[in-house]
Amino acid sequence: MRHFRKITGLILAAAMTASLFTGCQQSYVATAPTAIMVEGKEVQVPYVLKVNSHEVPLDLYRYFYLSVKNSMDQGDDSYWESHPGETDTIKEQALKAIKGFFAVDEIAAKNGVSLTDSDKEQVPARVDSLVEQNFKGSRDEFNKALSSSFMTEDLYHRILENSLFREKVGSEMLNQKTGKYLVTEDEMKEIIDKDFLRASHILIKTGTDNDAAQKKTAEEALRKAQDGEDFDKLVKKYGEDDGMKDNTDGYYFMEGMMVEPFYKGAVSLKENEISGLVESEYGYHIIKRLPMEEKYIDDNIDDLITQYRQVRLQQEYEEIQNSMKVEYGDQYDLITVDSLK
Repeated sequence: MRHFRKITGLILAAAMTASLFTGCQQSYVATAPTAIMVEGKEVQVPYVLKVNSHEVPLDLYRYFYLSVKNSMDQGDDSYWESHPGETDTIKEQALKAIKGFFAVDEIAAKNGVSLTDSDKEQVPARVDSLVEQNFKGSRDEFNKALSSSFMTEDLYHRILENSLFREKVGSEMLNQKTGKYLVTEDEMKEIIDKDFLRASHILIKTGTDNDAAQKKTAEEALRKAQDGEDFDKLVKKYGEDDGMKDNTDGYYFMEGMMVEPFYKGAVSLKENEISGLVESEYGYHIIKRLPMEEKYIDDNIDDLITQYRQVRLQQEYEEIQNSMKVEYGDQYDLITVDSLK
């Protein structure tokens, strides 16, 4: 079951590896940067900020900051001349990613999960395999690729170890027999009865140069739905959510499984009632709340339990991130799209 939930907080190892082949071209950085350039002068940055007890060095902050920046400007620095108000978004998103990075350590310590020496040995082994398979054994080419993705090899090791740690946290905490948040089928059915909704929707995606046209299409689909046309047929005709193809019965979900606007839009409806246009980061949703079906729940109870436990783990991560205390270093305000390269 596909859910409209935004992944935040950590750039996973797979995404990092992919970035080695798609990153924008940068000058080759062989060692970890420790300074920024302000008005032509080098300013040393002992640390950028602290998250709880975790000190964030410039190289780690730079990776997240420039990764966010590059996703926004696509490597074109002139973008910021016409979008100066968006630079704060870079710092906001970078901070979220950094909190997600260190939340792995926090949740692991809270739940008694740790990396063994054998676990840690996976990091250099994976790096060696990557270098051999994709860079013909050339460490120099590998480091140039890392530099284009705003990393040094030491930083790549650190981020990869963090990603492996997150994998282990998930594996142990979601273990089917010994993990956290275990529930019986009867307990799950009580949770479903109390907290779950069922809804179908028509999604009209936005985020392109044709947003005005997409809104017009969404309004057209909404008028037809409100006029009583068959909702399932409208989903097939207008809907752009591929997940609906595999979930013809609609989605069964609780708070935290969907992006917030979708959940709020659905929970405000009565059964068989249709919403107006609900906007989220994915686009415009036209939501129809549906009655729960006992047979579907019985047939899919194992999947529903798995989804429930995954959401509970994600909520624990979010609670930790939301409670983190942030202390900014003296040079933090000097970090800009011009000073950090």
